[in-house]
Amino acid sequence: MDVVSRIERARTKAFYQLLVDRLGVEAWTVRKDAYLKRIRAQESRFNIKLPIEPQLFSPAEDDIDWYILMSYLSHDFPLSDSAYSSRRVCPYAMAIGAVADQLRKVPNVEGVLDKMLANNNKPETQLFELLTASFYLKNGYEVAFIPENSIVWPDGKTKKSPDMLVKSGELEFYVECKRADKQTRYSKSEEQAWANIWHELSEHMHEVAPWNIINLVFHEQVADVTPEEVIQVVNLALKGGTGKAKERAISVEIRAIDKLGLLRHYREFSVRPNRGARRIRKKSYAKVFRASVRAETSRLPVCGSAARRNRRLG
Repeated sequence: MDVVSRIERARTKAFYQLLVDRLGVEAWTVRKDAYLKRIRAQESRFNIKLPIEPQLFSPAEDDIDWYILMSYLSHDFPLSDSAYSSRRVCPYAMAIGAVADQLRKVPNVEGVLDKMLANNNKPETQLFELLTASFYLKNGYEVAFIPENSIVWPDGKTKKSPDMLVKSGELEFYVECKRADKQTRYSKSEEQAWANIWHELSEHMHEVAPWNIINLVFHEQVADVTPEEVIQVVNLALKGGTGKAKERAISVEIRAIDKLGLLRHYREFSVRPNRGARRIRKKSYAKVFRASVRAETSRLPVCGSAARRNRRLG
């Protein structure tokens, strides 16, 4: 392992330790076991005859238990790390973990950690506050978190407090942490439209052309195209012999996967779960049931619900 990887893993582990120390080892063990039980329950229903992707366990969005477990796996069991989800969170975990020892000494940080650890569904507000404080600490500032409604302003009425007080020498100022929404309404509607198409298309591909990669180009809004229309164009591409077809708003290109090479790769290498199989020697890539959607102005890599999990914190 190179130096950079060792540093990154150490910082991720420091983030994990910061949260578990505050939560308590026993409490975390109970929550971890419950989370692993959900994963095992999903795995027990796996059917090799059905499309693989919808059967994979999908970590819930904004789940602090998943963030802690991800940090644990990426350090102690890297081959079990689900990169499609953890790669969104790891940069923030490493940034916070880099100054974890300093954060422990920040006044009132316990309240921020407690609120984040208790809020299983929406911990990212506090995560963003910790990230902001980490950047100030990294640059030599003193930081103190401010408890909610703990300041009475000169008008005697306003009690809303900023998130932290930052100092450097004689300079001091208040900081209110605000982050933009991670996803626009349009993006959500487009994502749902694609999910509806992919649900039917993936099953169709599994039945008629399982060992193939399909690339789709939508020349109109994805929401204006139905799954039936996409499947119709796919069938034309399969029947035409060239693997290509275009009908109105949809262009399709289908390529066969090197099945023997893929199976040989699995025999020769240890491939992490939920990862695209990679043929390192020939520097080529093969992914089963991968679809790429390209709009007229942008290319959106989509793999089922993975696109949702890869969004960044604002």
